[in-house]
Amino acid sequence: MARGAFLALLVALATPAAAQAADLIDNGSFAEGFSGWTLYDTAVGYRAPAGFPPIVTAFDVAGSGTPQQVARLQVGAVEFNDYDPSFIGGGGLRQTLNVAASGTYGFAAAIAASNPDAWNADGGTFTVYLDGLAMTSFTFGEIGEGSVLRGGLSFSTTLSAGMHDLAIEAVRVFETRPSTPYQYVTGITLAGEVPEPTGWAMMIAGFGLIGARLRRVHSAASASSASACWRFHISA
Repeated sequence: MARGAFLALLVALATPAAAQAADLIDNGSFAEGFSGWTLYDTAVGYRAPAGFPPIVTAFDVAGSGTPQQVARLQVGAVEFNDYDPSFIGGGGLRQTLNVAASGTYGFAAAIAASNPDAWNADGGTFTVYLDGLAMTSFTFGEIGEGSVLRGGLSFSTTLSAGMHDLAIEAVRVFETRPSTPYQYVTGITLAGEVPEPTGWAMMIAGFGLIGARLRRVHSAASASSASACWRFHISA
């Protein structure tokens, strides 16, 4: 193997794999109800119809056959205005994050929509905002009677140390109970990337191999130099 290719392989071995660090989200699976979250409405919408507030309940968002603890919304705009974007509204939940160290962080959440009534043209759109910037979104579109639609939200971004605002928002064109679809979210995580323990072991081993290789190269170079000097001495 050529020396350059060999060293490149050793460097690859010395580079640790990435894993998830401690999660920055408080109560992302809603095991403690809405603790750690603040619920809100958008300017022209509701997070749920009056008298029927958002709840934490059991629902199979993942489609695994086993219900998970989820936050359930039933969002919509205050007034229906023929899908005018300025009248699309709803609500969501947010929390303030304390990021201890700058770095790359990955977000993930599982979402779903279900329809308790007749066919509906709009199952809802989820958007994740970080410090007011839209990071990712998912639109369910039309949803049939008794149907369940499932999806996910994810993104990766660089965060500086300090306080950050995270919001998960769902919107629709209109809400009127009981025909408005439900929206669900759970499994919310935001974690940084750190080396795997096995990655650290590979990195240490990789550095050891690099050192051994460099020592062999140095020894070979020294031996070659000594041989050249010996030949010069004999010929002289």
